Amino acid sequence: MITVGELVDNFCANLEQNQITKQLNALESQIAELKLLTFQSASYTDAESKKGAPESGFEPGSEPPQGSD
Repeated sequence: MITVGELVDNFCANLEQNQITKQLNALESQIAELKLLTFQSASYTDAESKKGAPESGFEPGSEPPQGSD
């Protein structure tokens, strides 16, 4: 059975150090971009949920009418 670690080791063994550095830099850049997009998405989702929520959490129509006997 070949593990992922072995595959990575074999792949890296066949590359020059310069190529490895370039690939790692590209991965780091992609990770940074994904983090930014995730943060932006979370901020947008939070803002949207706050926009639709009532300020006090109380909605006037949600209380049953008080009876007048």
